[in-house]
Amino acid sequence: MDKKDDVLVRRKAISEIVSQREVQDQHELVDLLSELYGIKTNQSVVSRDLRVLGINKRSVGDMLVYTPEALDCEKAMVRRAVKEVVHNNSVILIKTEPGFATMVSNYLENGDLRLLGTLAGENTVFVVPVQAKEIKKLVKKICTLVGLKK
Repeated sequence: MDKKDDVLVRRKAISEIVSQREVQDQHELVDLLSELYGIKTNQSVVSRDLRVLGINKRSVGDMLVYTPEALDCEKAMVRRAVKEVVHNNSVILIKTEPGFATMVSNYLENGDLRLLGTLAGENTVFVVPVQAKEIKKLVKKICTLVGLKK
């Protein structure tokens, strides 16, 4: 197994552990990885893995335990629906899978973006920023939000 496979195996094990047990600290998680999966690691690696996996401490009863991030279905659908984000100096154009433009438009308008507004068709969303000079920053935020690299 190469390093990339080791990382994936370790992260899968971490996800399984925190889904099945109430783990209160990273040292406990290091011990469980070793005990249950034979994975030798340290606290700093586990800390980075938890951050990458979106696993945070949450209050469960009177304890703080690591729990997986709740699945955001709308965000997942938007990420699958958006195919492309392009822009000129005044307007952003988002191409979506057919039938998803309205959902993507609503998602963007309900987000924390500075928009003048959006207009959705069948598979296209026009996004008008509040200020055209901020269009590149807005495109970057939208791409991050929808899981595209820009």
